[in-house]
Amino acid sequence: MFEFCGFRLSPGEKKQVVLTVPLGGQETFSKVVSADEAIPGLNEPDSYKMPATLIAGAKEGKTVLITASIHAGEFPGFAAAIRAASEIDPKEVCGNIIIIHCVNTSGVISNHSREVPEDMYNLNGSYPGDENGGPGARIAAWFVKNVFPMTDFILDMHSGGKSEPLHPIIFFPTCPEVREESLAAAKALNTEWLVESRATTGEYSWAANNLGIPGLLVERGYDDCCYPVWTEGHLASIRLLLKHLGVYDYENSPAEHHLLFKESVYLESEIDALWYPAVKVGQKVKKGDLLGIQEDFFGNELKRHHAVGDGSVYYYTRGLYSPVGCSLVAYGLEDSTEEL
Repeated sequence: MFEFCGFRLSPGEKKQVVLTVPLGGQETFSKVVSADEAIPGLNEPDSYKMPATLIAGAKEGKTVLITASIHAGEFPGFAAAIRAASEIDPKEVCGNIIIIHCVNTSGVISNHSREVPEDMYNLNGSYPGDENGGPGARIAAWFVKNVFPMTDFILDMHSGGKSEPLHPIIFFPTCPEVREESLAAAKALNTEWLVESRATTGEYSWAANNLGIPGLLVERGYDDCCYPVWTEGHLASIRLLLKHLGVYDYENSPAEHHLLFKESVYLESEIDALWYPAVKVGQKVKKGDLLGIQEDFFGNELKRHHAVGDGSVYYYTRGLYSPVGCSLVAYGLEDSTEEL
């Protein structure tokens, strides 16, 4: 018997459910008039609702958590989660699978691009949350208390944000307890670029660093779009991970080789300015190459940004306005790379 958040499943059973996070009387989905066709009871007070599929395997094995749309405008993983949930036969599963199709439901429905709109909470950078906080903070705390303790491995699917072209990439945690297990899983997937991540406050990264749960963050697609090729790529990642973990068998093949980036540069804006990038996704840059220029609203140059070493561009911002803290360019340093 698999029990999760009040739901009980017998071995070999699959259920479509709506998970709820208590909000302590706070309002949510405030920008939505009605969306009951999408999620029945969505606008009932005092709870935040997330669509999910729970799968109890017929045999014992690992429990895998798959999440998507933690950032609202990142859709390909959402679509892939739905397809994976539909196609998996629970009678062939070894272990349990928790697929939360869409974590940031209110953000998706209100056409928000990133944070939980009720409190502008970033679910990929603000863990462990707060049980007494706003909706976003309570969602993070709910994961920490109710979801992570049930989980043996986490797959979190993302895309580049609005106006953020991105090369397909996998981030994995560097903390010693889970590094090798996470890297082995990353190598079993269909994405060539693998990046060591020292992040500690995202969903999978907090769980890795604080609870010793291995996991991956897979990035594919960008610009609030959901093209089929990106959905297929995320779906292949799900299939390959489940096969690697011995949870569910597929015939998909991993990438033939991988490039591991051990050191990365994440350039953020230190001023409020207009941004003119000089790079493209996947481009190789040399030390000293121009990455982009920032100007004021009259066209006066304020700052030039140059590469601090030879490397490859993961993603960049192509939106014109770049406030303080805005991500401008991210690239991996060539002298830290390893062919796998």
